Amino acid sequence: MTEQVKQDMTESKDRFFSLKLLLTVVLAFAAAFVFRRSVGVISMTGLAFLLCGAAAFIKISPLLKTAVFALSVFALNTIEQSDIKVTLIYSALCLLACVAFEYAASKICLGKKLGYAVAAIGLAACILLSFMFVGNPIKAFKAQRVFNEYIEAVYPETEDAALGSFKFTKVYYNYTTKAYTSDGVSSRYPTEPASLSLSGDIIKDSFAPIMEAKIAEPYSLEMTTLLRKSFPDDSFGVEYDSIASMPGATLFSAAEGELSNDMNYIITLGGIQGAKEMLERTEEYLNVIDRSGIGYGRIIFRSGIGNWYRRSITVEGDHFIGHPVFKLDKVRIGCSTELNTFVFETLGIN
Repeated sequence: MTEQVKQDMTESKDRFFSLKLLLTVVLAFAAAFVFRRSVGVISMTGLAFLLCGAAAFIKISPLLKTAVFALSVFALNTIEQSDIKVTLIYSALCLLACVAFEYAASKICLGKKLGYAVAAIGLAACILLSFMFVGNPIKAFKAQRVFNEYIEAVYPETEDAALGSFKFTKVYYNYTTKAYTSDGVSSRYPTEPASLSLSGDIIKDSFAPIMEAKIAEPYSLEMTTLLRKSFPDDSFGVEYDSIASMPGATLFSAAEGELSNDMNYIITLGGIQGAKEMLERTEEYLNVIDRSGIGYGRIIFRSGIGNWYRRSITVEGDHFIGHPVFKLDKVRIGCSTELNTFVFETLGIN
């Protein structure tokens, strides 16, 4: 055999090896692309394991193929995952599939039926483990449909709202909580992520209370600023209590300033020495608020001396002032002045 022929054969082998390596890399990237949390239901179908099985019949080093697949899955998941445990689980499942199919392919190529049995058992084991840690595609598909209906009913698609628009990820399985989950974020508050989760038929929305609190912030600040100007030396605190009940889509699509009459506040007054002073101070604060034109749904004025009882007066937005309601150890003891006077005199409280 001449040197020229040997050189041609070497070059041919090198080109053939390069093509096989390229095919392996393409299959590995495809497996990594479909085996990520962000692709939703597709990641749970086992498609990545089948790609590992196809690559097992490419005639290059099994160690090299396994390394290319495992590193590809690890790299793509690391890019978009902050939880290293999730990345390691996905990489380990891919590694297991590669090892099982490599062994099966070696037996199949030798004409041994054992190879088919190993391939079937390996695929079944990978899918079972995937169901445990990545999720069940049928349940995930159902969860995605439930989330889509819920998001459409509760979260609007408009940039004009006070919270902007909302974006939710595709469904994924949270193996620690054993619930199918979708993460959400508002375009106005991208650093305040939260999630929807489905456990059985129950949706848990951790996103709504966070967004409701964000809606309330400017209203609470406006109320605080107003009262601080009128009572600069008083000790008081204004906090958001709740927003009047309304459909989520209406609440989260409201423009800035539209919800004044639906805001419920708690105003805690310090330095109150008696029930009479409590009532007088409440009237003073209400006069300032009413003259300003700031709307509200309900205001709960609170004060207390010590930790064992608290006075509370609740004022509805459509009334000038309601009857004082005093609480003893967080239990209502009366809503009439006469009864409260009797109780306070009995307890020796002015």
